[in-house]
Amino acid sequence: MCNNVAILSLFVWVLSSFDLSGAGPKLMLIVDENNKDGVNSLSLSADGTRILVGTPQGVAVLWDTVKSGKLQTFNGHEGAVVAVSLSADGKRALTGSYDETAILWDVETGKKLTVFKGHKDWVIAARFSSDGKQVFTGSMDKSVIKWDAASGKKLQEFTGHASGVLSVFPSADGKYVFSGSYDKTAILWDADSGKKLRALTGHTDIVESVSLATNGKLAMTGSDDMTAKLWDLETGKATQTLEGHSNWVMAVALSWDGKQAVTASQDKKAALWDIATGKKLATFVGHRDAVLAVALSADRKHVWTGSGDSTLRAWDASTGRELCTLISLDSGKDWLALTRDGYLDGSAGSAKFLSSKDTESEKPVPLEEYRKRFGKPGLLATIMKSKD
Repeated sequence: MCNNVAILSLFVWVLSSFDLSGAGPKLMLIVDENNKDGVNSLSLSADGTRILVGTPQGVAVLWDTVKSGKLQTFNGHEGAVVAVSLSADGKRALTGSYDETAILWDVETGKKLTVFKGHKDWVIAARFSSDGKQVFTGSMDKSVIKWDAASGKKLQEFTGHASGVLSVFPSADGKYVFSGSYDKTAILWDADSGKKLRALTGHTDIVESVSLATNGKLAMTGSDDMTAKLWDLETGKATQTLEGHSNWVMAVALSWDGKQAVTASQDKKAALWDIATGKKLATFVGHRDAVLAVALSADRKHVWTGSGDSTLRAWDASTGRELCTLISLDSGKDWLALTRDGYLDGSAGSAKFLSSKDTESEKPVPLEEYRKRFGKPGLLATIMKSKD
């Protein structure tokens, strides 16, 4: 088969077994790999209906599970988008990029509102404060910066890491900001004064990701040492070490109530954990490359993962079952939604990146025939609504 076309493993099924008539060839869907947009980062809206994704192609893509597809594309960076955040009210999006800037966007119009310039290296981390009035960014220049969201004015700079900053997380009450770094440490800062309050040490490799519980007392870190740690911020001591991944832990997230957590790893898996016991509750298996980003819905029913295999996937948190796969195409111009039983939905333009064939005869089958049997308009909304 040509190098620029690959068969997605999730589509290799005996699809005719899902044809109620029992007739028809066994079909396989083929997607042009060259036009799939990657997934570097993701952010889930507070109500769980929208997912913002940063891509290596320099755009961010916003998905909407109610409108059942891609809602918006944000195009304006001159480098890969590696950090994304949605405001609590869902009206604004924030992106951070290798072009050393962060950008604030209007979600409905896709227009650029504010550009944050001041870092001297890649902006790897970006996140809104809980009230949306400030923006925090972390950079490979070793600093964290607090900005006024409306004006783009720098309000505070946090310096003290010995190497690049990979993750930032402001506390819910706005008093603190938490950061993780290449220097193998995480630091808790006073958000107003910029003073270093506490350095958390214990990881033996890079701290890739950090998270704070809403109560401000519990923190979480994920590291290239293949573990995630839970910390008591009052004492600065680790209370749990979560072990189970076989490669770097790339992303972590705590539930709003601090009772559960999710991790994503280079081992191509994500996991759900119970905070009180440190027990793994579910493992999410299906990605074909490193899982780089993860989020847990507020109701703890769904887990979302983003991977180097260029897919965004939704999972049932209680069972670990994959619900749906989303793929952005051609720098956010087109999109696909797919399920493991072969059903699909997508933009009209996605057809130019698809083909299908009979798996027994190996002969091409018109895409129209595949769509006639397995096309499901509104697929994403139907799936997510049925799992509420």
